[in-house]
Amino acid sequence: MRNFLFILIISTAFVAGCATRQVNFNELDFRWPNDWYLKSTQKLYSGKVLGYREGTKELIYSADVKNGRFEGELIRWYGNGKMYKRTHYKGGKQHGLDEWWHKNGNKWGKWEFDNGTEVDGTFELWEENGEAVFDWLADEYD
Repeated sequence: MRNFLFILIISTAFVAGCATRQVNFNELDFRWPNDWYLKSTQKLYSGKVLGYREGTKELIYSADVKNGRFEGELIRWYGNGKMYKRTHYKGGKQHGLDEWWHKNGNKWGKWEFDNGTEVDGTFELWEENGEAVFDWLADEYD
């Protein structure tokens, strides 16, 4: 019986420790320069942040936060359900591909970031109809 209780306690603790915490965006406080705190405890937050259109259950914002800083993906959606923005973070700084879309679902722009700094030659913009507006080729302008 003692072994059974020990296994039950350990497995419950393991499952609880693996659960991803989720909070609504309005449960957090932002403090400069880029830290997110849980309002109820005033401690740095780690977990998933979800935002909903006011008065609805329509998800419009999703981000991962670790030790108060963005870590991983941040996604925003238009009211029509199409993606508006997808940004990747590492240690609170943009790192990786940053993409934006028009309301019709066509790509609006993209950039590549490395530790918070835009990577030269990765900036591109498109019209709502899909036609390229601006394709930054850094070597052509050096």
